[in-house]
Amino acid sequence: MVAVIYFVATRFALTLIDIHPNAVSLWPASGIGFAAMILYGMRLWPGIFTGAFFALLLPENSLAATTLMAAGNTLEAVAGAWLATRVLDFRKQLDRARDVIVLFIPVALLSSLISASAGIGAL
Repeated sequence: MVAVIYFVATRFALTLIDIHPNAVSLWPASGIGFAAMILYGMRLWPGIFTGAFFALLLPENSLAATTLMAAGNTLEAVAGAWLATRVLDFRKQLDRARDVIVLFIPVALLSSLISASAGIGAL
């Protein structure tokens, strides 16, 4: 189910193309991947990889580029969830202002660098 939802979110983001066929300013799949990891555990990473891989398997992307971008998307979710839960003591109930800040500052900014770097490297 995670793979299907991630696939749909990625394909939606690809309809918002600005400059390059793989460069968009909005990527809702990142939030979906992160939420899946936080709510249901790290064991869902294969679903994120599968959804990203098939969504990014486009004629203009080589197999190697598609694999690298899918790996970057997966690592983004895994690293963000790991950083939030293991390092920054994030609680998914969001009952503290600290938890909301953790989502935006360290997690969103740092983990998104992984996916962006993998995407740029692949292209």
